Amino acid sequence: MRRFLDAPPASSRDTSLLSSLLHFVIAYMDNVPKSDGTMSWIKSSFIGNEAHIISLLSRDQLYPQQTAQECIEVTQLHIHIVKVLLRCVMMLETWEDYDSYKLESLLKILLVCLDKVDLKNFHMLGYLNELMRCIRYAVNSRYCKLSEDTLIQCLKVVARTLSGCASGGGCKGQACRLDATLSLLALLRQIHDEAIPVQVSSIIMFDCLPLLITSYFHVVSLSLLSAY
Repeated sequence: MRRFLDAPPASSRDTSLLSSLLHFVIAYMDNVPKSDGTMSWIKSSFIGNEAHIISLLSRDQLYPQQTAQECIEVTQLHIHIVKVLLRCVMMLETWEDYDSYKLESLLKILLVCLDKVDLKNFHMLGYLNELMRCIRYAVNSRYCKLSEDTLIQCLKVVARTLSGCASGGGCKGQACRLDATLSLLALLRQIHDEAIPVQVSSIIMFDCLPLLITSYFHVVSLSLLSAY
């Protein structure tokens, strides 16, 4: 299984097989008790030093002369990969042998993927939602201690995403807007803690501040409604 995860798909059939394998991994993570013994192979395969499958996220074209249908299959493959990464990031809170540098490297990859998403393409909304949710959990992780450059990059990309989600997506873009808002709040908290110069972050935040305020109150409203 590890060799199959490390080898990039060479055909549409390989992509379908890898998607099926990832679907199994997701079901495994959701239903098997989480311990070092049961999850160590997933940890090493997806967020360890030798994890190669993450590199597939940066490739929109996996093989020559890729058809439109095969492009859709590749997007679905990306969604499955991010779903596994999300579960790995969530499990970091119970792992003691991870470090902030690895998480920062993972977050940089996710940011590059997020920056490439066409926010006006309705068919990419599912992938966008999964990416933004994974980033939200990553920036709120106890291992999230970003360098100033990565922090500013993350702020720029997430602010751009919030602005794009607000202009389209309708109700189906609501999850993305909420995750982007919570991510920005976590980033602003770290900017405050790290005492990064105000002018650096304020320039980025100025354009999306009204959206951030609106989304924040929406988050609070949903929290109050869920309490009753």
